[in-house]
Amino acid sequence: MAVKKTVGRKAVRKLAASKQRAVRKQAAGSRSITVKSRKKSAATAPNKRLLPPPGEVIVRMYRQGLGDCFLLAFATENPADPRYVLIDCGVHMRQTEGRKRLLQVMENLTAATGNHLHVVVPTHEHADHLVGFVQKGSPFLKPDPVSIDNLWLAWTEKIGDPQADRLRAKRGSARTVIEQAIKKTKERANRRIAGIKQLTDRVARILEFEKPDAKMFDAADRSAVEARIASLGGPGGANKAVLAAYLRRFGTAPPTALTTVGQWERASSNELALGLLGMLANHAEYCEPGQRLAIPDVDGVRAYVLGPPRAERLLKQDKPAKVRGSSEHEFIETYLSGGSASFAFALSPALGSGAEVNDDLRYPFAAELRRPIDGSKSSLPPLYRHSYLGADSAWRRVDGDWLGSAETLALNLDGDTNNTSLVLAFELGAAGVGPVLLFAADAQVGNWLSWRDQTYGKGGGTSCTADDLLNRTLLYKAGHHGSHNATLKFDPRARPGEGGGAYGLELMSDIIAMIPIDRAAADKNMPTPWRMPHRPLYERLREKADRRILRADGEIAPLSANELEDIKPGSTAWEAVPGKPGLFWRSADETFSAGTPGPLYYDLRIPIPNR
Repeated sequence: MAVKKTVGRKAVRKLAASKQRAVRKQAAGSRSITVKSRKKSAATAPNKRLLPPPGEVIVRMYRQGLGDCFLLAFATENPADPRYVLIDCGVHMRQTEGRKRLLQVMENLTAATGNHLHVVVPTHEHADHLVGFVQKGSPFLKPDPVSIDNLWLAWTEKIGDPQADRLRAKRGSARTVIEQAIKKTKERANRRIAGIKQLTDRVARILEFEKPDAKMFDAADRSAVEARIASLGGPGGANKAVLAAYLRRFGTAPPTALTTVGQWERASSNELALGLLGMLANHAEYCEPGQRLAIPDVDGVRAYVLGPPRAERLLKQDKPAKVRGSSEHEFIETYLSGGSASFAFALSPALGSGAEVNDDLRYPFAAELRRPIDGSKSSLPPLYRHSYLGADSAWRRVDGDWLGSAETLALNLDGDTNNTSLVLAFELGAAGVGPVLLFAADAQVGNWLSWRDQTYGKGGGTSCTADDLLNRTLLYKAGHHGSHNATLKFDPRARPGEGGGAYGLELMSDIIAMIPIDRAAADKNMPTPWRMPHRPLYERLREKADRRILRADGEIAPLSANELEDIKPGSTAWEAVPGKPGLFWRSADETFSAGTPGPLYYDLRIPIPNR
């Protein structure tokens, strides 16, 4: 079916001009690359099945913006029947026209796969990875939805696993506390204190990954999700009991979200997405670190589970550590080159008795010394009735500091969720020697460090280590949109006292990198814009990839405009990847109909050696 796409004249001229590039020199100046201009067309070619040549895999990076969606097509003995692996399907609410762009992506996805996915990998519970499954118009909500054979989930999503249940309960409690803090602060008098509103808004923005604002983004079509799950669950019609029972069964919602039937609305769009996927899939696999997974009917390929770790100390380690004895701007594990965040946390008395935490954590002072947050004179302890009053003393109150601690709690919740990312390394060809495709999701410091704590593939043939897999990495999907603490460079445990040993990206060489980033979306409505991609990391990625970096926005920010561009496909036809013999790539002939114009996806074709 042909789909007509329209773009404004100015946008078309701007796109055409940006694509008519001349011969570009490599960073070393030793060779040049000719990039062909893309053909302009008001209508796109009909969507077709994505069919890799025999003995190859195609990796399709969809370019909806600030959000992950990757489709891997592996060839089988039957050229017309490849195996499709989908890793995530989401977009952040900050993305301009994000819902429309993701819908266009999913239309292509269903056509490319014939409405059949053999493996779906929802890496972790953040909307920029999952919301596509449940947003309005999603093909996963249609009466004849995409069929799913296997669902690969992190062990952290498994109900009945004592450790997973405990972590899930803590996460639900933390989210409740933060939401109450925001609500109470907006309701009460301390919102008039200078800076409190800005701080409240900043805390709310952190939760955008957890639970997008439906008014802004129309994040989840809850009635359609409920109806779809109910119909899949058998007779009885669409009712909340079916949905609640299903979500409890698969452990996709914390106890605080579904304590009783009728409260299912409190489940986040991420929890709804996992619930729906579990119902659609024929089989759910809860992946353990060190496990080796097979792709059905695909020879010469295996997937190693690198994370998330079982060690909770590593699950909680999501921030870089400062180099001992160095300045405050030098850090060990990552490419950070800026200040560090506070690790302290306390909870505001503004939360009231409904917060599911011990009162001793909420109140730093003894009962006789507490000042009520409403500031009424009659309710003050005798000690304060003749002092500490008036607007001019507002600066002395700690309400704002406590809300700041709620911000730290929100940041920790966000980081902890990222660290539960299911990280997969796909090994192509002979075990122990073939190239590796590394999909790190949003894994942060602790997740990365844990990879060295296990051996992969033992008990089933050739085994390997994390260092070995990193050394053989050919394709790296950069973690968390290129943020500073989602790609490691050192392991501080390797050489204590010397700042750590080379690790992570430093073990990779001659790679191709993919970054699902839209710089404009990352900067939007932020008092302090997100550093995505973070400049020191981005510069190092360009060195490791010889500028072969595929970005969703096609930009090179935060680098200046006079820098050499990244090298990317310049044609809708297959063309050789510069510096990588045997590899080919291309751009989509379909462009986005909403938001920033540009190709819908990039494709990368990789041979599977020694099959």
